[in-house]
Amino acid sequence: VQLATDRGMWAVKMAFEGFESEMDGEDAAFQTAAREAGVPAPAVVRTTAREAFADVAGAVVRVYEWADIRLADRTLDPEAVGALIGAMHRVGFAGRRPEHPWYTDRVGAAGWDGLVAELEAAGAPFAADMAALRDDLVAVEAFIEPAGTLRTCHRDLWADNIRAAGGGGLCVIDWENCGL
Repeated sequence: VQLATDRGMWAVKMAFEGFESEMDGEDAAFQTAAREAGVPAPAVVRTTAREAFADVAGAVVRVYEWADIRLADRTLDPEAVGALIGAMHRVGFAGRRPEHPWYTDRVGAAGWDGLVAELEAAGAPFAADMAALRDDLVAVEAFIEPAGTLRTCHRDLWADNIRAAGGGGLCVIDWENCGL
């Protein structure tokens, strides 16, 4: 939500229910470290107690400086996107959030079978294509192994979160899912 005040424009974002682990402030610290390292991202506005969140009439919110960003665009310059991602991965930030199972755990044959069954039951138009890929997906999982070196990453980079900036260049938003 955009908030206009006599001190300027701000972006106000409500915290999602059920994501209490994201209220540890680590994403705000990582976003700040990334900005300090030259990664274009809105500044986190902290409370007078230096917290990244505030309780406003029972709603947990966070505030960012307003960033003039364009609509999501899947055709951004890949070289610029690659350079931005490289810069993000060079940020010297030692996070504490653990690895998320999404990045480490196998789905397994039974899991893929269940997903295919759900897609078929829902009448998904791509259910047959997914079923045809099932064996290959199970085989590819054999290559999953523990990471050797961990570093904090954004973990939600896609066209919605890397945007063209109004004044040129790119801007990275939505850092809440960051972690090792």
